Formats: sequence, C-alpha cells, structure tokens
Amino acid sequence: MRVNIQYSVDIDEIPLEIQNLIQTTVVERLHAVVEGLSDLSCEDNPEQALVTIDEARKALFSADERLSDLDGILRGFIVQRAALLQSQSEVQAEPNAAVPESLSHPGETGKAVITPASEDTMAMVRQTLAAHRAETDALRSMVNEVHDED
Repeated sequence: MRVNIQYSVDIDEIPLEIQNLIQTTVVERLHAVVEGLSDLSCEDNPEQALVTIDEARKALFSADERLSDLDGILRGFIVQRAALLQSQSEVQAEPNAAVPESLSHPGETGKAVITPASEDTMAMVRQTLAAHRAETDALRSMVNEVHDED
C-alpha cells in the first residue's frame, strides 16, 4: 500500500530538496539496478536471472513513481515562483521594496531587475503543466496496469 508523506520547506529550498531526493532515492536505486544487472548470468542460473530482472523492474517502477512525485513538486514550484514574480512586479512600483535574491537577476545597471510574466505566458505555463500532468498520469496508469498484471 502506498501512502502520501508531507512536510514543508521554504520555497527557496525546493530545488535543493528535489536534488537531494533525486540523489537519495532515484540515483541510488538506479545504481543498485545497474549493479545487479551488470553481473547477470542467464546461462549459469536462469531462475536467479529472472528474479534479478523482476527486482530491477520493480526498482525502476519505484524510481519512476518517485520521479513522478518530484515532477509534481517541481511543477508546483514553477507555478509558485511565477506567481511570486507576478506579485513582485506589482510591488515594483515601490522603489524601496525588498526583492528576494532568488527572484531577481542583475540588469545592465547592476541593480535587481524583475521581469513579470504576462497573462499569456502564465496561461501557456498552466497549459503546459496540465499537458505534462495528463501525460504523467497516463503513463502512471499504464505502468500500474502492467504492474498489476504481474
């Protein structure tokens, strides 16, 4: 049975948190799969080879599920960052307004410059995220069907 686990981090820490999760959950699993398959011998012990292949498939499925979770987190981060940029652009009229370092980049004058996302850009981002979500859900459903058959 799968359960959801939630915890909160500061929005600026999300990219680092995703990188850490990729390293500790996905990369380590993939290394274990490669290691297990690199010594695979179908001639000496075909039964054990089947077990190893099945374990590799399960580990790859698990890694794919984690990547799907991280995909959703990163998409949410992109939307939140775009919303923050949009709200910061509205506040930009105040000359002394503080701009978080992660939301600014140096312009030609060396001062922080914010480039707001237009409504068309935001609509495109939402549409692209929805398309990716639909594709991810379809792939997950297909993989679950195949996994359930095993």
